[in-house]
Amino acid sequence: MGEVIAIIRVIPEKDANKEEIKNKVKEIVEKYEAYLNEIKESPFVFGLIALDVTVILDENKPQNLDKIEEELNKIENVNSAEVIHLDRM
Repeated sequence: MGEVIAIIRVIPEKDANKEEIKNKVKEIVEKYEAYLNEIKESPFVFGLIALDVTVILDENKPQNLDKIEEELNKIENVNSAEVIHLDRM
């Protein structure tokens, strides 16, 4: 069984509670049988802070990454979420 590592960039709204968003991210990742490796805050444009979410998934379940990305986009106070890196381990 192989694994893939993905980085998903989540862009919260400027005044959003980042800790609350991080907790929701963790719930969503675990729901789809993925491992949350880390959530790193990175400076983004116009004073925004991006959350770079690193997850590890089973390569035989690629649909789970799509579902995670879709649900992350539905979190309240999140402008966008998209996969910015994908690689095999």
